[in-house]
Amino acid sequence: MTYSYRYDGGSSLYLRLCGELLDTGREVTTRGAPVCELRSVQLEITDPAEVHVLRTAMKPSLTVAATETMHLIGGISGLEQLNLASKGQHARYADRDRLRNAYGPRAHFQLLMAERLLLDDPGTRQAGVMIWRGNETTFFSDVPCATHLHFYRRDGKLELDVSMRSNSILHGFPLDIMIFSALQQAMAASLGIPAGAYRHHAGSLHADKDDLGRVEYIISEGISDHATGMTQIPLPVPSWEL
Repeated sequence: MTYSYRYDGGSSLYLRLCGELLDTGREVTTRGAPVCELRSVQLEITDPAEVHVLRTAMKPSLTVAATETMHLIGGISGLEQLNLASKGQHARYADRDRLRNAYGPRAHFQLLMAERLLLDDPGTRQAGVMIWRGNETTFFSDVPCATHLHFYRRDGKLELDVSMRSNSILHGFPLDIMIFSALQQAMAASLGIPAGAYRHHAGSLHADKDDLGRVEYIISEGISDHATGMTQIPLPVPSWEL
């Protein structure tokens, strides 16, 4: 079954996804533990400034989101810096003190090429970034959740499609949509155009069975009117040089 959603903002969409997971999610066993899963979830958030879920009780860490965004856009990976941002949580994903699943180093050169393609041919369908290399499960203890990104210039705006093999509704999804949308806005600024729709496909959107109580709590809290939206990047970002 495929789930498709289109919302102006991430907070209301997030509550819908949480409710769908509880109502129609299927129990499967992954790594020997039970999880509740929605398969093939496709969503679109039309307002890039409201892609976050900050108006819900989820409250993802803005410090972690900002640090991971900086690493992705900068093409770097710094375990020590991420550990400071996440209070040591990133260390459990490391292989010999390196985050081999980090997106920044994998994406950097491809982002440069994508920018050049989008500048030279605004209608291009080739501005893609491959995160998944195909050998991760052989060599690494933890592998990237994102598989690929595609940018499109359409109707004077920059759209972004993100594909994920796996997405935790509590631990991954809220950060992922902020990080990748920030990348989208940075790329749009470098092209001198506004950011358009953000699209996200998750092959598996899930929560550990033990975490379903937290999902229920998030739903019960609803939407907060006190949280403010994310401001789009206000100044042009200089184009990356090849």
